[in-house]
Amino acid sequence: MKFGMVRTRPDDDFMHPSDDAHEFNESVYYNFGDRTQDLGGFLRIGNRVNEGYAEVSTCLFLPGGTVAFWYLKPPIITNDVHDAGGLRCETVEAHSLHTVHYDGDVVVLADPAQMEEPRSAFKANPHERCRVDLTFRAVADTFWPWVPAEEGTPEGFDAVLHRAFARNHLNQHMTVTGTVSVGDRSFTVEDGLGWRDRSWGARSWASVDMYRWTSVSLGPDLGLAVMLFGDEDGNTYPRGYVHHGRERPPARIVDARYETDYDDNWYARAVKVTVTADDGEHYTIEGDVRGHIPLRFRRGEQLTRTTEALMRWRCGDQGKDQRVGVGILEYLDQMIDGRPSGAVREVAAT
Repeated sequence: MKFGMVRTRPDDDFMHPSDDAHEFNESVYYNFGDRTQDLGGFLRIGNRVNEGYAEVSTCLFLPGGTVAFWYLKPPIITNDVHDAGGLRCETVEAHSLHTVHYDGDVVVLADPAQMEEPRSAFKANPHERCRVDLTFRAVADTFWPWVPAEEGTPEGFDAVLHRAFARNHLNQHMTVTGTVSVGDRSFTVEDGLGWRDRSWGARSWASVDMYRWTSVSLGPDLGLAVMLFGDEDGNTYPRGYVHHGRERPPARIVDARYETDYDDNWYARAVKVTVTADDGEHYTIEGDVRGHIPLRFRRGEQLTRTTEALMRWRCGDQGKDQRVGVGILEYLDQMIDGRPSGAVREVAAT
């Protein structure tokens, strides 16, 4: 199996036995956006069964810029299901049909930047009841974002990626239908597009210097997953793929560049992504941030910041041939003297 070929074994889309790695994590992640309204978000469960807990995240970008967010680490003793902390994610039909349900609390943030100090943000903002019921249906086959484990021992930066983000990954673009309610506000996902990731193996958020990642959904027949990793020496490594539905095989991304318009707090306001695939196709995607939230992970003195954003994407020249879509943008940076490593590097390069 080579990079970008379809991963067809049905059992890969179900639960796996944990290995001996202390940081073993079986994770499912689903994101969505609605092309008719500024509504989207992501939901994730990572089972860290060898550490005795699950990581559960719910993040919803609501019209008007408000963000509803919740994170907790409920105890677990097995890796039999993804069902913890009010979030349940199920594979109904492998590589084809998935459901995501959340019934629990969220903190509602009119100013999401307050999450730079999460303890204060959780205390200072209202908590409301939230319910999410979403159905994800595949529009493309399941792809590997990099070389799968059985292809042999990775070398160079791929070895770093496998240690950092689990050796086994499945990615897939989806359509999304369902409902979201936060407090007394209810929304129907009318024109939903999304993306999912499943991984299993050891995972450590603090193992890379920076990355930029986005899922771009421009319709059932076109989508991209674009990753750009960076190491401490200033080198960058593109990964990802372009899909054209089920009519053409996926193309591997061989070059990717991010150009970001940052505000004074180093949050992205607008982004331009240029991509070259191994089939010779070139793509330029421009997007505006419709909602964002900063999140952080601390290990000792090391502080890692991840900023998440709901994007409205455009591909092609303005007019009847322009494609408009949605996606989630994720920037991970190690914070050095209060500044994000990747953002400082990007600005210096321009």
